[in-house]
Amino acid sequence: MTMLATLAMLLLAPSSPEIHVCPHHGSDTNSGLQAAAPVRTLVAARDAARRLHPAGPADQPPDTVNIVLHAAGVHHLAEPLVLDARDSHTMFLAASGEGTVLVSGGVRVDEAAVSPRPGHAGQFQANLTALGLADLGTVLPAPGSAGHEYDGVLYSDLGLSGT
Repeated sequence: MTMLATLAMLLLAPSSPEIHVCPHHGSDTNSGLQAAAPVRTLVAARDAARRLHPAGPADQPPDTVNIVLHAAGVHHLAEPLVLDARDSHTMFLAASGEGTVLVSGGVRVDEAAVSPRPGHAGQFQANLTALGLADLGTVLPAPGSAGHEYDGVLYSDLGLSGT
């Protein structure tokens, strides 16, 4: 096949479907299939992408679905974004020309809310409940105790408290 024929095939090939996400003016009731009507959250985008994957024969891989993140800045996760084998043909992309996108599930802790931990040199503490974090999730064991490694990650003692 000549290079010109290959280029023509690439240009004429159908493009991958896209799901558009914008945390500022999106709505999770939108389909996200058009940039003018994006979904608001990555969870809604993931679910929309899963609906687009064809349930074809096992020997025919599904088309890739591109999840396009619009609006430079932080896309906050209100809940974990859980991906599994159904998402293996899904790509997350920042929208071209819109700047850098950051996906974060973290909560910013203002420096004023952090104080030295009494009796523990070099450690700090914060009242997470006062910062609006009532559900502290899983409490990790103290360093040096059995099971301090969690999901393959070794955690250090941050001295954070929920009280």
